[in-house]
Amino acid sequence: MKQFMHLAMWMSLAAFLGQAVGCAAETVPLTRSAQIPLARGQVQTRALDDGSTRVTVKIENLVPPQTLREGASTYVVWAQPRLEPGDVVAPSPQALGGLELDGGMTGRLDTVTRLSAFDVFITPEPSAGVANPGGDHIAWAAVRRAAR
Repeated sequence: MKQFMHLAMWMSLAAFLGQAVGCAAETVPLTRSAQIPLARGQVQTRALDDGSTRVTVKIENLVPPQTLREGASTYVVWAQPRLEPGDVVAPSPQALGGLELDGGMTGRLDTVTRLSAFDVFITPEPSAGVANPGGDHIAWAAVRRAAR
């Protein structure tokens, strides 16, 4: 019994330390366009051990994408790298992926990128596999990965 209590104590301590150390996340609200006045959402970033950034986007109260752009069937989340000193041309945005929509028009995306300082924006698109943004920015946020 005594061994079980020690084991339980150490497991609790390990779980607490795992949450408290190295798990810092930064959350920023998404700014929405007038096209989706009831929507609200956020972007959360977390530094990973390999130097990459976990990005979680959640936005509620969306409207069907085809109401914002003819032919659109999904929303795509993009990362626009920040201009670095010495850059002559602004870097191209990178598609992070399509929002997974539920029946209540809440969208969510969990993904990983190598970027650390970037802007996130969402556009209505014909498919999640588009190479460049074609729709209007319906929501956006300036994010910086939380330090590890």
